[in-house]
Amino acid sequence: MCRCTKTGSVTMQIKRDAYLQQFYDQFINITGAGITIGLVMYMFFFAKSKQLKTLGKVGIIPALFGINEPVLFGVTIVMNPMLAVPFIGMPVIACLIQYFAFPLYLVKIERQ
Repeated sequence: MCRCTKTGSVTMQIKRDAYLQQFYDQFINITGAGITIGLVMYMFFFAKSKQLKTLGKVGIIPALFGINEPVLFGVTIVMNPMLAVPFIGMPVIACLIQYFAFPLYLVKIERQ
C-alpha cells in the first residue's frame, strides 16, 4: 500500500500478514528444502536397511541446521518420483496449514 504525504513524499506501508520472509523461513523452509527432517528421523531411528540407517546417522545433524543435501542426493530424492511428490507437497501443506492457522487464532501472533 502506498501513501502520499503532504510534503509529496511517498511512504510504503508493509502489511503485517503471512506474506513476510519470516513466515517463509519459519514454516515453509524449515529444516531445508522439502522439510526432509521427517525422512531423516525415520532413517535414523526406524530404517531396516543398513545403507539408509547409515545415511540417517550422517544426515541427522546437518538436517537440524537446515542442510539436507546429504539426504537429497544420498537417497536420490532428486530423481525419484515416489519421493519427489512428498518433497514438493510437504512445504505446500505446511504453508496452507500455517496460513489458515493464523486467522483462526490457532497460533498466537505477538503484536508490538
